[in-house]
Amino acid sequence: STAAHNTIEINGKSQARQGGILQWSRAPKYRQIQFLDTAHVKAFCGEHYGYISEPGAPVHRRLLLDITDGYWIVIDYIFSKDNTGRPVKLKEHLHFNKGLNVTVQDDKKIIHARGKKAGLTIYSFNLNTQECTFSLKEGGARAGDGWISPTYRAVQAAPVVTIAQESELPTRWIKIMTPEKKGEKQWPVTLDGSSIQLGAHSLVVEKTQFTYSLKGENFRVEIDINDNMTPIKLQ
Repeated sequence: STAAHNTIEINGKSQARQGGILQWSRAPKYRQIQFLDTAHVKAFCGEHYGYISEPGAPVHRRLLLDITDGYWIVIDYIFSKDNTGRPVKLKEHLHFNKGLNVTVQDDKKIIHARGKKAGLTIYSFNLNTQECTFSLKEGGARAGDGWISPTYRAVQAAPVVTIAQESELPTRWIKIMTPEKKGEKQWPVTLDGSSIQLGAHSLVVEKTQFTYSLKGENFRVEIDINDNMTPIKLQ
């Protein structure tokens, strides 16, 4: 199910329908839009049409940026295929490994996951007017309520954070993920108006144009999430 994976669930539905063990009776169509592999930035952008039969025909487009200096950016863009702009109920699920200490700073929209040797901090930036809520579960009643499967048919209780929001389309979420090892300095992430500072790097967000500009010491990336062919441009 969608809720059992690290992706976004729309209107409480799954993007694929299970037809048996490791089988699907309905698998969504999808499209790879762009792949980029350079010395400083690796990136991927793709979309799927698993919710095209829902009111408003929502399409989920996800863009991933791997900055080799040490952090990741995830941009989720959900838009209406028929341009109706209908409201949808969104839930993003973030599953973590068993044994990790996971905490949520709901007021700052920050998730911390800590293990014995390393950790991960996830900063969530909501660019919509509607508020989102965070919930943390482990070993709940449903498959998506805090379970992982390390091997076939084996299940273990593990933390899952769900971010929920009701929003009109189009809508977008940004997450910045900063991994760190014990003893190493963590990337400082701050929000200053329309600019997100990541140490010496800056991500400028144009709220009306759905465009982004990421600038580091040795690179600059321009992103237009509406571009259907080459949304990622390295300058």
